[in-house]
Amino acid sequence: MKYKIGDKVRIIKKEAKEDALEEDIINSAWNQDMDKYLGKIMTIKGVTSILDCKIYNMEEDEKENYGRGWAWTEEMIEELASVS
Repeated sequence: MKYKIGDKVRIIKKEAKEDALEEDIINSAWNQDMDKYLGKIMTIKGVTSILDCKIYNMEEDEKENYGRGWAWTEEMIEELASVS
């Protein structure tokens, strides 16, 4: 697992998001309401595995998307900001 619960991670910046959308890397998973988190540091509160993909849930958005928060993939995370 690349990231774990409690890790603080930086979400990709606008330019990286646009490149990933253009290359169809994150198209199906990105919602425009997630844009406000571009470049921000978020805290991982949960990790789920679906097939070969890790889905990360964050503390900062837990009340959004009908109270489920957004599903973040590794392609949406730029880097580890600090380790828990």
